[in-house]
Amino acid sequence: MLDHRHEPALLRNELEENVYEYGDINGHNIVLACLAPGQPGKLSAQRLVRPLKQSFPNMRLHLFVGIGGGVPRRDPPRDSELDIHLGDVVVGHAEQTNVPSIIQYNRVSTLSHELYSAPGSLEQSSRQLLQALSPIIADRQLGNTQYDRHLARFKGLPAFEHPGLEKDVLFENTYLHKQPGSDTCKECDTSRYVKRAARETKKIVFHQGTILSDDWVMKNAVKRDKLSKRYHDAICFEMEAAGVMEDTHCLVIRGIADYADSHKNHIWQKYAAATAAAFAREILHKIQPGSRFVEDGRLTEGSIYSFSSANPDSQSRQPLTIRDSSANPNFRQGMTTGFSHQYDNAEQLFEDWQKHKPVLQSLRRVLEAFQAALQILLDSDNENPESRFRVHFRLAQVEQIMTYFEAKLPQEKERHVDQALEHVEAATSQTRKMKNAARLLDQIRFEECCIHGRKIEMKAAADPGERPAAAEVDTAMQNLKTAMRRFEESNRDRFRSQNREYGSWVLNRLEQVKRLLL
Repeated sequence: MLDHRHEPALLRNELEENVYEYGDINGHNIVLACLAPGQPGKLSAQRLVRPLKQSFPNMRLHLFVGIGGGVPRRDPPRDSELDIHLGDVVVGHAEQTNVPSIIQYNRVSTLSHELYSAPGSLEQSSRQLLQALSPIIADRQLGNTQYDRHLARFKGLPAFEHPGLEKDVLFENTYLHKQPGSDTCKECDTSRYVKRAARETKKIVFHQGTILSDDWVMKNAVKRDKLSKRYHDAICFEMEAAGVMEDTHCLVIRGIADYADSHKNHIWQKYAAATAAAFAREILHKIQPGSRFVEDGRLTEGSIYSFSSANPDSQSRQPLTIRDSSANPNFRQGMTTGFSHQYDNAEQLFEDWQKHKPVLQSLRRVLEAFQAALQILLDSDNENPESRFRVHFRLAQVEQIMTYFEAKLPQEKERHVDQALEHVEAATSQTRKMKNAARLLDQIRFEECCIHGRKIEMKAAADPGERPAAAEVDTAMQNLKTAMRRFEESNRDRFRSQNREYGSWVLNRLEQVKRLLL
């Protein structure tokens, strides 16, 4: 995957045990390191990365690239690209705020059962690497990704070719593999396949979410789903990231080689490693390289390293590193320009979301676009309250709209409502830093009352034993009526007939809840 190979660097660390390969990608100096064959796990990963600070003191950023076991959605979506499939790429960065990227869970075995515990989430990835995700998310929305170009570097290597869409099969989580030790499922019952939307193309699809890390290979689908549900709907299992996050703040990238179940085999491993490497190359093409390269046999600023496991049974492969470009005087200005471009793109998607089908997928693109714009603001330390208000306000609106299109997934509807309320709170806090923000407060208060009304309605429908009190419904209705009146009076240039129609619709739903309680 290197553009060019370099001569070995002269290292002055006498305690160095690793063997490295050197080269460059898109002008970034690269150092490749590999776990010893047959030695997977976080302790081996720790031993691999700890000498790097002494041997390569100018390294700044790291990518941890390899393979892992994917966690398919418990309720398969209609759009196959929203579900995890073999050969997809998972990035350890949750879409939701305040959700950890990597969690180390511990399995404790006893004679009769297994216990699982999580000592806590690990260090987050470097902010500069997370910033590089923003243009990649935008490219996905615009259909402008370059993964195929990077993947083409494996052309002529049959072992790294796509195994075939027909070999991407998912079994029910309670159905065990019939031929232990076999790489095929010829004897497995095809009637036990999970019925879900099939992929129609071989293009690379990537997902963001929490990754679970432990020394054990996950090969039990029931436990897979249980742990995923317990830990923020995690979407991937792997074995080494817990050993490197503290020392490297790396971005963890995993190609999905299996479904972390008893049907795990080696058929998809090399292709999954290739898709993860292709995604890593795309990351490096989004980050400006350093201005200095190899000098007198020493790696200087701009250095990047990558490490991988030579063990084909390991669920992990290669990470990479680059200098911190935030010292560049043009960096902040570039971030501001990047935000404006991303926000304008998000606004255009928001304006046209009803024109594209399926609607839920269109809304997800809008949501990702505004999330990317927010991430740019956070990464650039931009404290402009107007910019932050605009993004949080739009995110609250989009999350609220999405509750109407998650009809078969009540837990998703609840999550969207909770996220909407968080963005309302964040937008409200920004108005306190702005002058003459009374009109904005009236507008955001109206949104908050509508969202709160939706939450009460969902609560009443979800569990008869947890229905809200009639007084709570009355209060919500009165608050919404007041908020709608004040919004219309103070924002005649912004208040639209759609606002009145929507507020009236929420009031009507609350009235139905009230009648149900009586």
